[in-house]
Amino acid sequence: MKPVFFCCLFTFLFGCNFVRQNSTTAAVDSLPSFEVQLTDSTKFFHSNQILAGKPVILLYFDTDCHYCQEETKALVRNMASLKDVQLYFLTTSSLNEMNKYSADYHLGAYDNIVVARDYKYSFYRHFKPSEVPYLVIYNKKKELVKIYKGSVSVQAIIDAVHA
Repeated sequence: MKPVFFCCLFTFLFGCNFVRQNSTTAAVDSLPSFEVQLTDSTKFFHSNQILAGKPVILLYFDTDCHYCQEETKALVRNMASLKDVQLYFLTTSSLNEMNKYSADYHLGAYDNIVVARDYKYSFYRHFKPSEVPYLVIYNKKKELVKIYKGSVSVQAIIDAVHA
């Protein structure tokens, strides 16, 4: 009886994971609708304000994540190659933690970077990131190009943006 139970359980779990992976991929082909809170805490930004014409990188991060910090440093070092890309750094961390992170990496110094808090977990619910950093890259028509889970080289990001 136990082998039958475990076989059924395994099939159920594997099947749910398969459906989840396929449905998530289909759901992110175009830029989703989400609202985030900006660093000043009084302003909000909605994804429908992202204009077509420039590639977009959505970087979901955690302020305490070492890999996110390293990814941020690498992106900042390579901003010359990303000057025509709009970057959105999104987190569920507190406003204080988010603002400290932004200050530590001088993200406010770049006109093409927006740092914001996913206060409604709308980005999280849509993409269901399994790890951070989690990068979603859209082309200038707001069409999905690539999703990276975990750390990735800046060259791979640049190549995906300019593909």
